[in-house]
Amino acid sequence: MLLSWALPKGEPGQLGVKRLALRTEDHALDFIDPDYAIAMAAAGDSSLLITDSGMYEREVWSPDSRIIVVLAGGDLGTRRLALTRAARMGHNTWLAQRLASR
Repeated sequence: MLLSWALPKGEPGQLGVKRLALRTEDHALDFIDPDYAIAMAAAGDSSLLITDSGMYEREVWSPDSRIIVVLAGGDLGTRRLALTRAARMGHNTWLAQRLASR
């Protein structure tokens, strides 16, 4: 399964900027294939916008509180992103923040 978040205003574009990230239902590994994901969205099974695809490297992996990954995408390039759970704001509420590269 793929852990998934919705970022209503997209990824933060600048260092230190935090954006709302809402934890959504997990997705099947089939969603890694963009053609499959687009077909599912077109069939009405999901509302999905794929903004980039590529590889990731885990730096910190605590799925209940904080995740830091380096994303290496095609269109958006390489970037480092933190997802931090904001439990006071609701069970599925997280904050996404762009971090400086190492």
